[in-house]
Amino acid sequence: MADRRRAVWLAAFVVCCSLPGVVRAEDESNVRLNAEATLLFKAVLAERPPSQPCELDSTWDNYPIPEEVAREHLGLRLHAELSPPYSATTPYEIIESADSAFFCSADETKKLNSERLTQFEAGTETRLDIISTKYTFPVFSDDYRTAVLVASGSRSTWLRTPEGVRRFPSGAAGYAVVYEKSGDAWRRVTQIELFIT
Repeated sequence: MADRRRAVWLAAFVVCCSLPGVVRAEDESNVRLNAEATLLFKAVLAERPPSQPCELDSTWDNYPIPEEVAREHLGLRLHAELSPPYSATTPYEIIESADSAFFCSADETKKLNSERLTQFEAGTETRLDIISTKYTFPVFSDDYRTAVLVASGSRSTWLRTPEGVRRFPSGAAGYAVVYEKSGDAWRRVTQIELFIT
């Protein structure tokens, strides 16, 4: 019985001693992942900077990366779509170069858009466009040289006509966007249309 207790105690001691190393390795991995995502989004926003308040969603999208995209660009052998990784971060924490006014919750966006439409209807401008953009957290190759993310967005348009303000049908599109790292900079190599309406 004493040998059994000693064995259990020893096993518990080994597990407890090894946990800090596991947690530390996981923390270091998250630090690297978030640092690369931050660097990647500098390239993303350099190509397409947001242009109006509340354009960027304050949460990550969860749109999956198609199986064929993950196979071709990330070298993964999948037989299913690839979900973006869970991230405890928010887009605002990762997309550092964007002003905080570009990020809004769904309620904030709805309120601002209602105010903008009211102002447009009372004003003299001829056109109002409301744009929204959402990103998934990127998926990186094992060596952090290739990344894939899904970017989706929509545009709603109102025009002032002689008959009054008229709303046009909203349009939406989504793309899997592939980036490769050259030196310390990310550059877009291709984008694959996922949907368009």
